[in-house]
Amino acid sequence: MYQSFRLQPLTKITTAAGLEAAIDLLEFALYLAAQVSHRESQGSHRAGSVQSKDRWPSAIQTDAGGEHGLSPRSRERRRSAAEERNGRLAFVRNHIGDLLKLLSFQGTFAEKLKPHQLDRLRILVAGRLPSSMEEVGSLCSLAPFWTGKSTDPVPCKDIQRWMLESLSTNKEESISMPVSGSAAPKPGRGGSVVLKRMPAVKIDGSSKTTILRTDAEVSGGPLTISDCSSSYIYVLAHAKYTSILGCQNCVVVVGATASIVSVDNCDNINFVGCCSRLVISNTTDSKFHILSNSPPVLHGDNRGVQLGPFNTFYGKLESHLQQAGLDTTVNVWDQVSTAFAADESSPIAQASLITPEEFLPLAVPFGAATISPGAQNPVTLPPEYMAAVNKKQQAVLHLREKIQGMPMDEPTKAQLHAAVQAKFKEWLVKSGNIRQVWDLVEMEGKGGKSE
Repeated sequence: MYQSFRLQPLTKITTAAGLEAAIDLLEFALYLAAQVSHRESQGSHRAGSVQSKDRWPSAIQTDAGGEHGLSPRSRERRRSAAEERNGRLAFVRNHIGDLLKLLSFQGTFAEKLKPHQLDRLRILVAGRLPSSMEEVGSLCSLAPFWTGKSTDPVPCKDIQRWMLESLSTNKEESISMPVSGSAAPKPGRGGSVVLKRMPAVKIDGSSKTTILRTDAEVSGGPLTISDCSSSYIYVLAHAKYTSILGCQNCVVVVGATASIVSVDNCDNINFVGCCSRLVISNTTDSKFHILSNSPPVLHGDNRGVQLGPFNTFYGKLESHLQQAGLDTTVNVWDQVSTAFAADESSPIAQASLITPEEFLPLAVPFGAATISPGAQNPVTLPPEYMAAVNKKQQAVLHLREKIQGMPMDEPTKAQLHAAVQAKFKEWLVKSGNIRQVWDLVEMEGKGGKSE
């Protein structure tokens, strides 16, 4: 690969929308190396290859003792997650010399690295100070080789030795060990090296319940919602990325996701959220009400998928959108992209759009007290959808005024009131929303906390 790699480190590309973006090809090469190793390791694992330990993720068997009672799909997903976590450490340790040499490329390959070149490794490795679990994106700021404004190149073999001493051998936690040896870190400059892994919030296996997570629990980290059924899940916070896996018959609200929301192998879910991009695969009979700064992507076998504009609001939504870095003026929720080429067509309809007549807002049953008087939703509806919502609201108000204006004595009013309540309770039971009402009453008694 070294002999054939002759691309400039920074290249401009033009997106389908006509926008220019700069791509660091060395970082992209690291990404491709990891992906190729991922695919090869899967084939090696099936073939029983003894060399799979050199690839990421390596084929490491996990202990099935904690998997009792899980479905085969859940067990496989947990095994894959464990292999990903454990194999990444082995991949970096076994190939750190090659990775550093790749980073040295500037027309030709060198034996030394400058600080900015080492920082390109951030897509695989991150750092932290010994006194903190907070990630530090710049590896060179933690390395003991550069002080002040020094940018002198350092031999790759010295950087390799420092990183191997710092990388943890604890495969379960992947947490680093303090830097040791004669090259002790300078005060305020030293630290340790860890695999890039932010604390993830996981909602797994919930059934027939209502769950609330706020920015006290989810504060910019990864979010995974997996194997949940018949549940109402409200994540009123901003996440780094969101994965929804194997869920069915669920309502999922995620305030803001800085990068990608991926939905895989789900059935009959109603997702509401804001993100940079939505990716849907192998999902059926589901609705998505979104703000997406990039066109949603569908691939795999999707059936009965419907997309509509974002349809909810809560007190801290604007703050969460700002923290996630999302642009509320750009919402291309209806510009769906598929895995098929421009001259191909899917054998089935991949997705349809929710019409203004079908569109309904969703009320978040939490945080009403945090909404300021006169507050407006930062995510505006398309005019035709706003007009449809206003028309429905006017119809309700007209019906209420008509009933109030009817001449009725007190017994008749009581009978009408009882009939309306009975129909409403019947709807709650048939729709399954009665369970959420019970959950909300119970959560109110616990101070608004779930689980």
